[in-house]
Amino acid sequence: KVAKDLTLQNVFTGSPAERAGLAANDVLVAVDGVRASADSLDKLATTRSAGERVGVHAFRRDELIVVDVELAGAPLDTCWLTVRGEPSSDAARLRQHWLHG
Repeated sequence: KVAKDLTLQNVFTGSPAERAGLAANDVLVAVDGVRASADSLDKLATTRSAGERVGVHAFRRDELIVVDVELAGAPLDTCWLTVRGEPSSDAARLRQHWLHG
């Protein structure tokens, strides 16, 4: 999981990031030759396929590290939720209650 400041919060055991040598608290600088940002990571996720390799530049404390990550598909229990259009006021209230209790 990547924080808003591009710090890796978690690196799961056996994940492509771990196999490449990345660790929690590494800060992403560039991915696939492009400055790392939320947008560039989202674009990468939608334009690349499992099995492809991308170069990753990251800082570990004060040291720049460069690794090659072999992309993998999302686990079968992964899903993405998106909001389509404007919800009715009742739906918005229910969603707000669900998200924030």
